[in-house]
Amino acid sequence: MLAALQQAKPDDREAAEQVLGALQRKGGFTPEETTARIEALLREGRWGQAHARWAAPFVAGGKPLPLLFNGNFAQDPSGTGFDWRLPATPGVIVTFEPDQGEGRALRARFLGRRVAGAFLEHRLLLAPGHYRFRHRLRIDALRSDNGLGWRVACEGQAAPLAQGKPIAGSRGWHVVELEFTVPAQDCPGQWLRLGNAGTASAGQLVTGDLWIAAAAVNGRGAVAANKSPPPVAPSH
Repeated sequence: MLAALQQAKPDDREAAEQVLGALQRKGGFTPEETTARIEALLREGRWGQAHARWAAPFVAGGKPLPLLFNGNFAQDPSGTGFDWRLPATPGVIVTFEPDQGEGRALRARFLGRRVAGAFLEHRLLLAPGHYRFRHRLRIDALRSDNGLGWRVACEGQAAPLAQGKPIAGSRGWHVVELEFTVPAQDCPGQWLRLGNAGTASAGQLVTGDLWIAAAAVNGRGAVAANKSPPPVAPSH
């Protein structure tokens, strides 16, 4: 029955969502089933409903949700929903180390192999407006032809909303900021990704170490409130 509800045709989807929402509210799903449902909604492009189901346990527990979840890496990234994801990337070893105050720092060690695409990413659900992504960064002998870089893009859009400066060299802890604007149209969700800016094979070779800590996204101005967008309540 659960499989049939999750594969409902578009005309029957609203009724199926009512049943699925009631099951979740009554604790009828295992954690694995809940995660599978959230990931299915994301694949279907229904980010609002996916966020509502993912955020439900936090809202029920009275926990405030920041715009960027788990920005201090206090929890191991779950790789699901609106948490950090670590795509399997040969030649990159990711660990976590204590950071000053609360939370931890993510450490990425690059072993001189090709790194194509992003090795760290995070889904966001931001309302239209102006935002600033901020974090603390440390690098040690980090080398690649084009440098690593942050990228913010709308789901399904090739052109980025913002592209960070290349990250390379050696430098102690410092603050990095990247400002971007979420448009009112054609941006149902956003991706925050850190990866190699190189496109050719030689430009994809990366060596060295990188640390990230205290990451956060904050609204800028009156258009984007400095809080999480209200989750879409499941249909009753």
